[in-house]
Amino acid sequence: MFPLPIFLGLVLGGCSPEPATVTADAALPSVALVQWSSTTSGKAQVRLERDGAEILTTPLADASSTEHQVRVAGLLHGVEHTLVPLLTDDEGGLTEGESVHWRAPSAPADLPLFQVAVTSDALTPGYVALHTLDRERDAVVIVDREGRVVWYLFVEEGLAVLSVSLSRDGKALWFVTHATDYVETGATIHHVALDGSFHQTWDQALTHSGVAETPEGGFGTLRKASRNQDDETLIWDEIWEQGADGTDRRVFSFDEAFEPESFCYHQEIIIPSDSDETTSFDWTHANSLLLSPDEEAWILLVRHYDAVMRIDRTSGEIDWILGGPYADLKLEPATPPLDHGHMSWYRDGEMLIFDNGNHREPPVSRLVGYALDEEELSAERTLVWSDDEQTFSEWLGDVIALPQGTLLSSWTTAGRVLETSREGDLLWELNSEAYTATGRVVWLEGFYGPAPD
Repeated sequence: MFPLPIFLGLVLGGCSPEPATVTADAALPSVALVQWSSTTSGKAQVRLERDGAEILTTPLADASSTEHQVRVAGLLHGVEHTLVPLLTDDEGGLTEGESVHWRAPSAPADLPLFQVAVTSDALTPGYVALHTLDRERDAVVIVDREGRVVWYLFVEEGLAVLSVSLSRDGKALWFVTHATDYVETGATIHHVALDGSFHQTWDQALTHSGVAETPEGGFGTLRKASRNQDDETLIWDEIWEQGADGTDRRVFSFDEAFEPESFCYHQEIIIPSDSDETTSFDWTHANSLLLSPDEEAWILLVRHYDAVMRIDRTSGEIDWILGGPYADLKLEPATPPLDHGHMSWYRDGEMLIFDNGNHREPPVSRLVGYALDEEELSAERTLVWSDDEQTFSEWLGDVIALPQGTLLSSWTTAGRVLETSREGDLLWELNSEAYTATGRVVWLEGFYGPAPD
């Protein structure tokens, strides 16, 4: 039997005297806008169903009202969904309105396609966010466990996306769009709500690769800097922070901490122009920026140093260096930890790195992990794994740990995303269509942040 407030609500139709209307969000067609009015005031939410199964229920609205608009994410394109309006009145009673059957817009022809090649009944439910490359237009996409795109956002043609990260509250994505000329490049930082409720942007020239949210309400980024030296352009990286008030502050610059050195042929890049070709020396090529677990420092991977550094956010001083020519952490085993890698994970004392292996013979990419003791300045390897095909992904790549204890990795140039056990057992494989590379990966339990305790 229903509790009395719910029973009265269902009988009197207090939730929705008129059927709800549903439209696709103009900017994010993967999001539906469900609107209705009610005879009683309350906080709204919507239950999303597909093929008779409940997919999700949105969180309660922040404010009580009789006019409601709820954003529903997690839709499949060209597929019919059932959307059920729900209302919790001011006394706590729950009413359910008349359900609406609505077909989401079909996917655009240039949306990348994915196929699941390996799966398991034991997989944890969730979604994978990533960005695609090697296409006319890069896109940030979210796929479900069946490989179906349930969220997408194209970026401007000719611009690149080289990383994507999750906001601190789990409700939005961060990424940077920029040109690919490596020197004089404009850039835009994006902060996009998964439910489409906001899309903030900041134009910040020379920004590239990653952006990470700070606990003070701002963000940190990598920027390129350059100057002429010996008839060529010397390029290096800097860490900048922008506060919640818009104030810009440079935290660290390689040009102030080291002297330029040549470590490998990847540092020499030739940029063609209408009149001539110019040679640049890509000295550092930092590509990964994370907040330290204590949030007091930046963790920075420097591809051309083959090193990871901890940079104090306040002083800009280098606290330690893992790997490379300036290493001061004792390694076990003593072999180099990475060869032109990328990094998106450092939590619970463990760092995970996608080690591209550009200079290794034979060139085979691998996943490596290290447990760091920052007080003792030591690091012990916890993981080393290459796939059975000995895949070589010569650029990008990623690996993160999932809450269920497995690893999620992106093998960029192969267009593959794998979920494996720490022992290397393959649990899930996602393949992109031809000529579509897969970038950094983010794990999502849902579209509205972590479930409340």
